[in-house]
Amino acid sequence: MDGIQDVMMDLQEVEYISSGGIRMMLAIEKFLAKQGGKLKVPHVKDNIREVFDMVGFTNAVEIVRDERDEGKGMNDG
Repeated sequence: MDGIQDVMMDLQEVEYISSGGIRMMLAIEKFLAKQGGKLKVPHVKDNIREVFDMVGFTNAVEIVRDERDEGKGMNDG
């Protein structure tokens, strides 16, 4: 997976995320960070966003409104 920098993981159809799912996303984020990349996550539903907020995950990934707004993260305001 050399050369991969940014990964877009669309959560539009995700209603629930387990701790295992969060761990997998964190592993992907750490891998990408070592290569200077980011994990970008569009279409995060409010209940999933609350879970991300609770575990501090919103600081680790770039939550975007949708694929077209990937340069404008929701974390940016």
